[in-house]
Amino acid sequence: MEIFNQNEFIIYGKGKIIYPHYQVDTDFQIEYSPYKVVLKTSKIILGQTLSIGYGKFEGVIYDTDTKVICQNICLTKYSKYQLTFAFIDDLIIGNESNFTSFKAQLFGLNIKMNQFNIQNFLVSSNLLKNFKELDAFGIKYGHFLETSELIIKSKDSNYIDKSLSLKLCKEICLLLSFILAKNIVYNRYEFFDTINSQKIINKKLINNSHGQRFIFEENLDEIIPIFYENFSNLNSNEQKCLFTSIDYLNSTSNKFLEDSILSIAQIWEILADTFLSTEINNTESIQKLRNELKSTIRTWHKDNKILDYDLNFIMSRVLNSLDWEKVIKKLENLSHQEGLNFETIGLNFKALISLRNQIAHSGRFEEIGKEKEYLEVFYSSLLGIKVLILKKLGYKGYITYFIGGIPKTKNIEYYLN
Repeated sequence: MEIFNQNEFIIYGKGKIIYPHYQVDTDFQIEYSPYKVVLKTSKIILGQTLSIGYGKFEGVIYDTDTKVICQNICLTKYSKYQLTFAFIDDLIIGNESNFTSFKAQLFGLNIKMNQFNIQNFLVSSNLLKNFKELDAFGIKYGHFLETSELIIKSKDSNYIDKSLSLKLCKEICLLLSFILAKNIVYNRYEFFDTINSQKIINKKLINNSHGQRFIFEENLDEIIPIFYENFSNLNSNEQKCLFTSIDYLNSTSNKFLEDSILSIAQIWEILADTFLSTEINNTESIQKLRNELKSTIRTWHKDNKILDYDLNFIMSRVLNSLDWEKVIKKLENLSHQEGLNFETIGLNFKALISLRNQIAHSGRFEEIGKEKEYLEVFYSSLLGIKVLILKKLGYKGYITYFIGGIPKTKNIEYYLN
């Protein structure tokens, strides 16, 4: 029986629902689709008592010795003839063992990559074969579907380390998401060898949003190892910063311009907080004003008899408003530190932070009719982020930047000093 079918499958078997206060044997079926995986059981006497707390599920697939287990389940629907449970933890299909290979079914990757090496691993990808069924799947589930698989094997054919192969898969998906400007993710993966396998479903919230693609090189098998080596040389905080930044970059397609500008400004601030090597302080005159305002607020609070306000909130709002110039200086210093060319990129941090403040305070632009100017600020700020991250990842190739729908292709060096 092939359990790991593309985009949907149903597993039938006999199992046990285990709660602290109640245990019961039952027939079950597990239904998988791109956006949902559920456990359904036959009628259970006193099944309504399983709505209390969380339980465990374990079972065996019919006509096999293949075990199925989940350490944490929750009852989501109760009817007279059937119970439905959600899987809170990983659903594990198959027995524990040592394996030589790993593969994950990917959403969003529609191209095949040649095999490449990363450390002691061989990495390859395959496009899944049932593309004729994708239209039917699209009608049922939407068009963000499992379209390919990423395969990781040990170079020396030894057993693979499960945690290392998972980490490698996650980081390759991150780099692919950045290059392709869309989320490359997976819900399930498999450890296997020539005889046995263990499949794990780790249900995530699948998001098919995307950003703007800047790299159109076809040799991903050459680019990914370079990116991975440089990514691995970053410390854990810097790696987390790139995860967050890329996630934000790939969320701009489903947003209004105001929200997109806010996201871009947030990414710049995250990058500056992480990578800027020098501390930025307010000017002496601003610091003097800050101290005077703080003293005035404390005196006002001390003299006030009716404390119908939040002092910390007032203090933070007043004092944080003085950091406007400090934020601009941080972004400018980061750009200079990383060798970005302000002129060729078109960076204007004063305009970006001004728009960010307008949106953060009122949710909209102060002036209507200047959307073209706002778009220019957005796209130049986006280009700057892409160039900065690409430089961090060791990219030496070409960037295609669209201006008014017209492509402008330049080597990354054009945007660097």
